[in-house]
Amino acid sequence: MTEDQPDRPQLAIVICMYELFAGGLSLAAVLLAYALLSITSRVPHIHTPWWSTLTTWLSIALSFSAALMLWRMHRSAFFLFSAKFLLGVGLFIFTLLHPGNVTTGGSAIPNPPPQKTSPYKVIPPPPPQNVPLGAPYQRRNPPIDLSVARHISYGFRIFFLVLGASFVLYTYMLLIKTKPQQLEAQNAAPPSPQPRSSWPPPPQ
Repeated sequence: MTEDQPDRPQLAIVICMYELFAGGLSLAAVLLAYALLSITSRVPHIHTPWWSTLTTWLSIALSFSAALMLWRMHRSAFFLFSAKFLLGVGLFIFTLLHPGNVTTGGSAIPNPPPQKTSPYKVIPPPPPQNVPLGAPYQRRNPPIDLSVARHISYGFRIFFLVLGASFVLYTYMLLIKTKPQQLEAQNAAPPSPQPRSSWPPPPQ
């Protein structure tokens, strides 16, 4: 194993490709979200706090940096994967303490202002046409149950946390624990003797 041509295991190459794909997908999603918010004004009440933007860009930078360092088989890949894992754990703990920000990805959406009550009696809209008499009236747009989306978000976050923990463990075993031992074994091995060349040839 040399610094110019490191011996990369197949699993390390797969992890590098995954981190590059995940980082590129996250970067494309962020740029697309910024582009959509700049050309539309349908959601003017959505406000993304500064810490959410900072953690998003930091996670993308850690993905690309960890993939590059792991491709070079450098020990700093372990610390980059560890930093990304700790960042994910911190965000998951924050979402547990503030469950209202889970479905928006950390965006703070304030509650709508209370509407003023009218002294007049509100007449409900008529039922839809072509409905048999006696059938129960159903709303066209039933309320969305955010608890389902919240549990799905928890499941995805736990899955990616477990995946990140496995990357940390793998890079520790590969770069921190195994690689120094291999280098020490190579340095401790005696150099092989070189055959001596006889020139000029001995006289007959």
